[in-house]
Parts: sequence; C-alpha cells; structure tokens
Amino acid sequence: MSCFSGIVYWDGRAVPPESLRKMASAATHVAPDGLSISAHEGFGFAHNLLAVDALNGRYRVERSPIRANYIVCDARIDDRMEFVRRLRLQGYPATPDSSDAQLLLAAFAELGEKSVSALRGDFALAIWDSAKRSLFLARDHFGVRPLFYAELNGGVAFASRIESLLALPEVSDELDEIAVGDFLMFGQFADDTLTIYKAIRRVPRACHISFTRDGKRCEQYWAPPTGNRTRYANAADYSHHFYDIFERCVEDRLEGDVIAAEMSGGLDSTSIVAISNKLNASQSNPRKIFTNTFTCQRILPGDEEGRYARIAADYIGVNNRQWAIEDHDQIEAPNCVWELAAEPSINLERANRGLLLHEMMSVGARVLLSGIGGDALFALPTPFPARSQTFEENLERLAELWAHRRAHGSLRGLGLRNKLLPNWARHKGWLPDSFPGWIRRDLALRTGMEARWWDFWKTEARTRDIHEQFARPWFGTYAQPYVDAVQPMRTRFPLWDVRLQEFCAALPLDVVWGKRVMITAMRPLLPAELLNRPKSPVVGDLLRTQFRTGVLSAKALHSDLGSSVREWVDPDALARGVAEYVHREDQISTWEGRAIIAPRCLSMWQNRQ
Repeated sequence: MSCFSGIVYWDGRAVPPESLRKMASAATHVAPDGLSISAHEGFGFAHNLLAVDALNGRYRVERSPIRANYIVCDARIDDRMEFVRRLRLQGYPATPDSSDAQLLLAAFAELGEKSVSALRGDFALAIWDSAKRSLFLARDHFGVRPLFYAELNGGVAFASRIESLLALPEVSDELDEIAVGDFLMFGQFADDTLTIYKAIRRVPRACHISFTRDGKRCEQYWAPPTGNRTRYANAADYSHHFYDIFERCVEDRLEGDVIAAEMSGGLDSTSIVAISNKLNASQSNPRKIFTNTFTCQRILPGDEEGRYARIAADYIGVNNRQWAIEDHDQIEAPNCVWELAAEPSINLERANRGLLLHEMMSVGARVLLSGIGGDALFALPTPFPARSQTFEENLERLAELWAHRRAHGSLRGLGLRNKLLPNWARHKGWLPDSFPGWIRRDLALRTGMEARWWDFWKTEARTRDIHEQFARPWFGTYAQPYVDAVQPMRTRFPLWDVRLQEFCAALPLDVVWGKRVMITAMRPLLPAELLNRPKSPVVGDLLRTQFRTGVLSAKALHSDLGSSVREWVDPDALARGVAEYVHREDQISTWEGRAIIAPRCLSMWQNRQ
C-alpha cells in the first residue's frame, strides 16, 4: 500500500527532515516505489509510494494552487470521472489525469471538512490548512485504509502505519493494558480508536479529526442510511440495478497487470471473480487473474469450499490454487509476513496467507480482491424496528412480509425468532457463559475487563444487519489482518462500497433475503450448482481438531509464555482451560478458540519485536 506520515508543531518550529525520513523508512517494506518529503516551518509530510498503475505512480506530497494547503494521502476514488466533472463545474482545473491527491485538495478548498462526506472510495488523508493552522485527518467509510496519530508535546504526529510513529523517540512504545485486555478476551480491540500502544490512537472509520493548538475535534460523517425505499414494479429491475452497481464497484478496484483474489466456494467472492473476468475479457490487453482457496477437507471432511471453488473457477475460466490449512501450525509457524506486524494478531490462516502473498508477489500482483462484507450487506433488519413508524410505513412492511411468505412459503429468515425469543435462548451454546478464568484478577480490576467482556457480547448478539454491524465500536478493525500482512500489496473489498450499501439498505425484505437479488443478478456468470448451494453452517472446529490430531501443541499455549504475559495470564488456569476446550464435545465456540490462543499469540508477537 502507499503510506504516509507527518508532524505538526503548534509553535511553528521547523520539522526536521531527518524525523520525516525516520518515519518514512519504517514503511519502505510495504511501499518501496518512491519517497516524497516536504518539510516546512510548523509542519512536514512524507509519502511512501506503492505503484499499482501509472496514474497513482505520480502520488506525492501535494500543494494546492488555489490555497496554501498541503495534502498527503493513501486514496482510491470511486466514480472518478463524476468526481472530476463536479469539481470542474465548481471552476477547479481538475482533469482525468489529475492525481487523487490533487482532486482531494480541490474538494477540500471548496467544501472544507464536508468534502469527505461527498467522497466515495477507500482513503486515509491528512491536510494542513495554512489559513486556519489546523491539521485535518480523515478515514474512509468502512475503515479499509488505516490511519493513526500520537499527540506530542506541542504538536501531533500521524501516519498510515504504526511503525512510522514508533520511529519517533518521543512516541512511547508502552503497551495499553486496556487494549491488551481486549486482545486477551477477543483477539481484537473492542474499540476501533485503540491500538496496542498507549500513546498511539486510531482514527475511527467514517470519521474526521481536526487538530488545532487548542485541541482536537472528532466527528462521524457517515452511517448506513435508514428509512430509504427503492421499489420497482418489475421484480427483474432489482437484480439489473444491483448488477450495474456491483460491476462498477469491482471495476473501480481493478488496477495493475496482475490481480489476485481470495475465493471461497461461496457466492460473494466467486461473484467478484466472475465480474472481474468478464471485464477483463473486454480489454485489449487482459490482466492475469489468479484465485486462491483455503481448504481443510482432510481433517474436516464436511468442508466443501475447495470443491465449489474449483467448480466456479472451471466455469469462469480462471486459475485456482488451493491451500490446505489443516497441515500448518497456524500459531507457532515462524513467518516473516507476521513477525514485522506492529500489533499482535490472531488470524488462523496467517501461515497460508503469508505463502499466498509471497506467491502472488512473485507473479507481479499488487492488488488482492476479497469478498469480505457480503453477509453484512444482505443481513436483514428486524421486520419490527424499535422506532415508531407511521401508518403508511407499517402497511408497507406488512405488504413486504406477505410478499416474502408468498414467495417462500413461510416467514422464515426474517428475524422474527431474534425479535421474539429472549437473548439467552437465541444464542445458547454460541455466546460465552463465563469470563475467561485464566486472566489475572488484578488486570481485570484495573482495566474493567469484565464489564467490557459482557458489553462486547451483548453488542455481538444483536441483529446483524449492516446498521447494527456498523454501530459496533470495533467495526473499523475488520480490515486490520490485511494491513498486518506486511507486504507491498493492496487489498480491495468490492462489497464494502457506499454505493452498494446504500442501494441494498433500501431494498424490500423479500429481495434481500438469502441474497436473492445477488443470485438472480449472477445467473449468467456463475454455475447453477454454486448459485443453488444452500447456506451451510461451519463444518467443524478446525482449531480444536488440529489440537486433537497433533498438528498443534496444546501444551505450548501455556508452557512458554513470556514474563510480561504471565503478569496478565495465569498459566495453570490457562492449561486447565485449554484441556477443557480440546476435549469437550459441544457446539462450536469461536470466541473460546480465539481467547484460548490469544496469550500465546501475544507472547510470540512480543518476542519477535
């Protein structure tokens, strides 16, 4: 990815170029294609380039020709030609050849802080407003591009990678015990403003922060819309309109000569690959497309991801490489891709993803497509929202319920069970019934861990439509595992697109249920066997099975913890928890598996820093 960093001093003293070079040097392993540094009185920016195509290969620190504003960014603008057209109507000299940084500067000159509300795409940006002597930081709607900051004595430093901030001597690397507690409980942070470091904070998704000498102000500029309604007389129009938007979402993310894609045997990722291949076929110089599938069929015979992925790949006409997860030690395996990560991570496919990224880079890929986001996109809101509705809205909702029953023979799938059953009955066997007993009591008391534990799971248990998911305080960390994969590649998420989210949020329940609109739209491009594949539950607990078959060592989870981790975790209590987890026969409990391995992952990360 392209990376950037910078420093602002409120007293106007010069920013040392050597400080900017230190920050930039910490990011060269993921953005090795060029460096731009701009040091001034009171502020300084640095930009590391990852060149995906010729246009963004001209990125650098930019200065506005209209006002004395400076920008540094990592951005990809959707509907770029429409964005250029709107700027030209406002009198700005925008052209199709203008860099994204130049376009963003022009938008900021016209709209100020409101400019990000009009943006569509993935972006993290920093703008120095010379007239107001303020620093403006902003992050995209879904948190695809990372952005961090650290408040200094008399200033602020910012960067798109944590490593760049840690390169400054004045930024402490002391760990934040609240973040440590979250990682031990959930394998992630329960608040997307946190990082593992006390001195460094994350800009939340869909937010902008303005810094001045007097302090900072953070505002959220977007949330998934509610109350919109899209209704067509002809049912086929829904799928046609969906496909038109979806194709643009994919097309906007295709850059470079080689494209890699993560492809399971499900609908979301295969649809992205099918559209990519269709768009590719119309090019005079087609891109190379490589798809990759993770499988675990040998020790979990019910796993059919590989079979369906192969069917889809053969039908579409693309290469498919399948990676067997089950034989890899996904916890202990040394892997340079993860050793360099600035924060600890629990990603049970990290050994495979490391191999995958190395191979994709060897064939020239700089872009990786992912199907993450599809389940949230098509998750149904409750048919009976808590907010009061007008008589007309109630009539419309009853008509939608009747249309669903007429089409499917019942009201199954509309969330009535979630609405009517108490919480304990809804999630019995899936949600935890006790706080992890191996976390030391003094840490839990100091950081309020038990309250955070129950608040996290109460939030997780709510209806899972896009509005509920977006409201989760940790939503902006979902893309973090891809950021942690420290390789010069950019991951793109076509289903995390504002255009698609706003369209699907306005559709009737009957059209969204079971991804019906997507299935109908993709019939010309995907095989019927995959389109008709029933939504199946997870076939088994891979982690538990690997312990039982000896691929993973249960003893290693508690016998070789670092000294600092032992201050937070009781190894004897953890050993009992691991033994119970490995040998118990019950419903799959993903939360427990993550909590079981978190101490070991944290210890390994600390040892490798």
